Amino acid sequence: MHLVKASVYLALYAVMAAFLLASAAMAQVPVSAWTQALGGACRDAAWCLELTGDGGCLLAGEYQAAATDCVDVLLLRTDAAGDSLWSVLYGGAATDVAYGMAGTPDGGYAILGQTASYGAGSNDLWLLRTDSLGALLWQRTYGGPDDDGAYHICTLEDGGFIIAAWSRDDSLGTSDAWLIRTDAQGEVLWDRRFGGPADDFGFSVLPVPAGGYLFFCTSHSFGQGNGDWWIIRTDAQGDSLWSRTYGTPHRERARDLLPCSDGGFLLLGYGQMEGRPDYDVWLMRTDAQGDSLWARTYGGLGYDEGWCLQEISGGRLLIAGWTQSFGAGLEDAWLVCCDTLGNLDWHYTVGGPGCDFGFKARPTPDGGYLLTGMTHSFGSGDPDVLLARLEPANLRCQLQAAGVPTLPPGGGSVSFTAQVANDGAVGAGFDFWVAVRLPDGSLYGPTMLRTMPGLAAQDSLFRPLVQAVPPAAPAGSYWLIARAGDYPGTVCGADSFLFTKEAGRTASGAGEGSWVCTEDSFPGELGGPSVSRRFMAMPEEVALNVSPNPFNPQTVARYELREASHVRLRVYDTAGRVVATLVDGWKVAGVHEVTFDGTGLASGVYLVRLQAGEASQLQKLVLLK
Repeated sequence: MHLVKASVYLALYAVMAAFLLASAAMAQVPVSAWTQALGGACRDAAWCLELTGDGGCLLAGEYQAAATDCVDVLLLRTDAAGDSLWSVLYGGAATDVAYGMAGTPDGGYAILGQTASYGAGSNDLWLLRTDSLGALLWQRTYGGPDDDGAYHICTLEDGGFIIAAWSRDDSLGTSDAWLIRTDAQGEVLWDRRFGGPADDFGFSVLPVPAGGYLFFCTSHSFGQGNGDWWIIRTDAQGDSLWSRTYGTPHRERARDLLPCSDGGFLLLGYGQMEGRPDYDVWLMRTDAQGDSLWARTYGGLGYDEGWCLQEISGGRLLIAGWTQSFGAGLEDAWLVCCDTLGNLDWHYTVGGPGCDFGFKARPTPDGGYLLTGMTHSFGSGDPDVLLARLEPANLRCQLQAAGVPTLPPGGGSVSFTAQVANDGAVGAGFDFWVAVRLPDGSLYGPTMLRTMPGLAAQDSLFRPLVQAVPPAAPAGSYWLIARAGDYPGTVCGADSFLFTKEAGRTASGAGEGSWVCTEDSFPGELGGPSVSRRFMAMPEEVALNVSPNPFNPQTVARYELREASHVRLRVYDTAGRVVATLVDGWKVAGVHEVTFDGTGLASGVYLVRLQAGEASQLQKLVLLK
C-alpha cells in the first residue's frame, strides 16, 4: 500500500484504508487447478463426494461400460490430483445408481441408491455398507412392489442412519415422502410416510440438536399445489411436530438443507420466477419454528439449479449446481458463494461447449473446493464423471501516486500507477475497476472497468492511469480506490490513496463533468467484464467484446463468428427484460460490430447476450451518465 508522506494525513489514511478494505468483502474467488473426466466409453456420473484425509476424495454414482450393458453403482477413489486410485462396481442385471453417501465411525461408508436388480419392486432403495477400501460388508433393500427412491442419508451418533426417501403406490397413483431410521446394521427401527392426495417426495434430512429431525421435501399435495417446498419437523420417533410449506403458484424443488447455530435452518433448491419458464437457484433462511427470515435467488436468463449446500470459512455458504445462464456451454457446473445473509460474493462455472452438471461440492482444508457431477464436454464417455479442483485466487493490487496529489479549484487529473500481481500457484483472470470516494463519503464509479482474461502464476502487470476530476467537483479530500476481482461484489485485491481538491467552487455530490479514468491498457485486456469469470477458459465458438465499458451513451459491441449462423444480440436489464435487439438475422463468419445507444435508459447495469446457433456469450455493461 502506498505510504503517504504528509504526516497530517497519516491517521486519517489509516482509518479510511481500514474502512475501505473492510467494506470490500474480501471473498477469495477460486481459480481452476485441474479438471478431470473419469469413466469409460459410455455413461458415467458422480452424485456423491466425500473428502479423504490425504487430499483425495471418494465419489459415488453410476457406471455403464457399454450401451448394451446395465448401469452399476460406482465407487471411485482418487488421489489429490484427481487421478483414480481404485474403483469398485456394485450391481446386478438391471439399473443400479448411488445418489447418497455418508461416512461411518469405522472409516467406511454407507452408500444409498436405487436398485432395479434387487428387492421387491421395480425400483427399491438400496443401502450398501463398505469398508474404507470399498469392500462390501453388507447390503439392504427397502421398498414395496412399486417405485421407491432416495437421495440423502445421514450417519447418527449411535452408528445408525436416517434416510430421506419417497415411496410410490401405483394403486393410488401417488408417491409419499418417506423417512426411514435404521440401526448400524441397516435394520429398520421405524419408518414414517408423509403425503396427501398428490405426489410428495423426500429429498434431504438432518438431525436437530434439540432432538428429532428436519425432513425437507417437495410437495404437490400441500402449499400452492404445483410443487412447493415442504419441511416437516419430527420428534425422535419420526412423528410430526409441525410442518411448513413455501412457494409460489409456480414450480419449486427441494434439494438440500443445513442447520444454523440459533436453531434455524437454511434450505436450498430451485424454482420458477414470476412470468418466466426457467428456474433460478433459491436459498432461504428460517428460524427454529420454520418461519422465513429471508430468501435469495441466483440465476440469469436460463435454467439454473442448486443441488448442494455447504458452510465454508467465515460462515459463508457454498452452493453447487448447474447453470444455463453463465459459462461456456449449453449447461455448466456452477459454484455460487454468498455471505451469511445470502448476498452474492462470487460465482464460478466449470465446463466446456457441451452439457456439464454439478451435483456435489466440498470445501478443502487449504481453502479450495472440489466439485463433482457429470460432463458431456470432456472425456471419452457420454457423459463422464466430472471432478474439478478449485483453489483460491491470490491477487494483490497496489497503487503508487506522488505524495498526496492536490488539484486546483478548476479540477484536473491525478496520475498514478497500478500494479496487479498474481501471488497464487495457478493462472487467474480478473476484473479491474476504479472508483472515487467523495468528500461526503459517497462512492462514485466505477470510472474504469476492464477485464484481464489471464495472468500467469507469480506474474504481475503495471499500468499508468490518469483519473480525471471535473471542475464542478466539490472541494475536499477524496480517496481513489482500485480493486481486482469479479466486478462488482467480489474483491480479491484492493488499494487506495488520498488526494485533495482546493476550495474555490461550490458543488455537492460528484459535480458535473467527466470522471473517466484512462490511459494504457493491461496487455491482452478486454473492454468489459464477463458476467461469469472463467479463468484459463477454453477457446469459444463465438467471441463478444463491448467497448467502451462503462459507457455514456453509446458503446460498440464487436463479435466474431467461427462459422456462419443465425445471430441474435440483445440487451437486457437486470430484471431480464429486453431493452434492445441489436441483431436478429443470418451472419457470415468473421468479425462484426454494432452500436448500442443507451440514450433514454437510466444509469445502471445491463446484460448483453450473443446467441449464435447453439453457442452463446453474456457480458455485463455499465451505463454511467
